[in-house]
Amino acid sequence: MIIAVALFATNAVAQEGFGLMGGVNFSSSSTKGMAWKPGGFVGGLYDVCLSEGLYFQPRLVLSYQENENKEKTRYYSQWAVTVPLLASFQFNISENATVRLNVGPYIRYAAFGRYKYWTIGTDGKTVNEGGLGWWHGSFGDRTHVGLQAGIQATFGRWFATADYMHSFKRMEVNVGGFENTVLLGVGVKF
Repeated sequence: MIIAVALFATNAVAQEGFGLMGGVNFSSSSTKGMAWKPGGFVGGLYDVCLSEGLYFQPRLVLSYQENENKEKTRYYSQWAVTVPLLASFQFNISENATVRLNVGPYIRYAAFGRYKYWTIGTDGKTVNEGGLGWWHGSFGDRTHVGLQAGIQATFGRWFATADYMHSFKRMEVNVGGFENTVLLGVGVKF
């Protein structure tokens, strides 16, 4: 009953509706000596107007990202599903242009990906230790939460977004460190 009332109350508030987005991401790890690697993402969002200038913007994002150290001795890739739950503060620039500041937690599930390890030989050359493999782990090893913050500029139905994500959990797919990801994207709202 409480859930039904909460859903009804949420639906009774003015809504802006759905949007689709996509773009590139650049990810790294907090582990020392990590390089920034490019990847990509696609996803959807839903805007709920809570009050004038304040929105709730949940997103569902599918992404690909890589982590590799600068010495190129450790490599991980991951295909992941991320659900950011963002508070969105909107500032009107003109009748058709707005700027939003977004902040909130996210949860990510790294569904699958590849890994590769190399070792440095005594001669100083990189020696490959096996081929590219698939990493494995429990649900808990693949799931983490973090904080996402960003800015979104809207022009009519179209928008551009820049976000930063930082995880609160060290993960092996982030080469034992915390995730750091910058997302740059564009999208359209319906």
